[in-house]
Amino acid sequence: MSLPASAHQRYRSQLQELSEGEALDAALRKACARWEQPAPESWQPMFERFEPDAEPYATFVLAAPGPRQLLVRVDARSGRPLQVTRIPPDPGLPTLERALGCCAGSTVVRFHPGRRCTIRVDAGGRTRFAKVYGNRRGERFHADGLALWHSEQRGELGFRVATPGRFDPALRAVWQEGACGAPLRERLGLPEGEELARRVGRAAGSLPRARFRPRAWHDRRSELARTAAQCAELERRVPELGAQARRFLGALEAAHAACGAPRPRPVHGALHASQWLENGRGLVLLDYDSLALGDPELDAATFVADLDTENRERVPVDRLNSAFLTGYEETAGPLDWQLLTAYRAQRRLEKALRVARAVRPNGDRKAGRRLRRALECLEGES
Repeated sequence: MSLPASAHQRYRSQLQELSEGEALDAALRKACARWEQPAPESWQPMFERFEPDAEPYATFVLAAPGPRQLLVRVDARSGRPLQVTRIPPDPGLPTLERALGCCAGSTVVRFHPGRRCTIRVDAGGRTRFAKVYGNRRGERFHADGLALWHSEQRGELGFRVATPGRFDPALRAVWQEGACGAPLRERLGLPEGEELARRVGRAAGSLPRARFRPRAWHDRRSELARTAAQCAELERRVPELGAQARRFLGALEAAHAACGAPRPRPVHGALHASQWLENGRGLVLLDYDSLALGDPELDAATFVADLDTENRERVPVDRLNSAFLTGYEETAGPLDWQLLTAYRAQRRLEKALRVARAVRPNGDRKAGRRLRRALECLEGES
């Protein structure tokens, strides 16, 4: 009995048309004409999502730079023209319009429909950021960010953090000062990349030694449950990957069962390479929404799994990862390498699902390649 077609096979022609961009450009130009404003020369993609079992089946968020930023949402529905609407409003972010309205000089820099929006505000010779949420969860994120900042002030951390501002309950927004520095991700591929990776590892390894205690937990049971849900979603989207996904989950459960007892300590929760800046005073770590108590191996695995996707012909991935892990252990102490491998495989699985969710006609094939890489990690092949 043959397996059902993947979502990408069912929507291949529509996804191909969307990825080529001509239909999208035409819809954007038509919308700008309707709004009686010139069509921007370029658009910055901020979000895209393929949802084959829903309508709209594809959604984009795009921003046009300029003195007055134009932010739009584009929805693709079966048998209908592309629908282009301005943002705000966003039903899941009821305070967003007020937040943008009260911030002169504001620019949206990140946007996830219905979940959060990050706004940059340049005014009065300073840069601040506001993260707007759909509920009051930002209150906890602010409290944890403030505790992290106090930890840095006590000299417990090997990196700097952005100065916290306040939580605004009326806007459901967390404010913080801008952090100065240059992104270091691209520099990892340069000759000094290995030493830089080791420095980042030493800096990151200081976090689990800090005295503050975030309010959230990243326990292994919840991480496994999350991965099980991701495997099920991957199978729904690409049925032919179901056997591999179930095999992956079984191997992952066995790997976790063989690991030692948890020793929860502060972790960042999303410690990929793009979270780091460097300025004249040292390294800066960004984004504190995922701060939690958990296994340090989770952070270390997130960083190395992120680099795993780099082009190995241009970037010495293995040497960079080795340098990072050496630096991390120099500060944090020995890692449980079996647990590190399990978390690394989980992060690779997340990347497989991410490409399956993208509005790309070959997302099913790319997801298959990334799932195989996740399995190879667990089975000791890479």
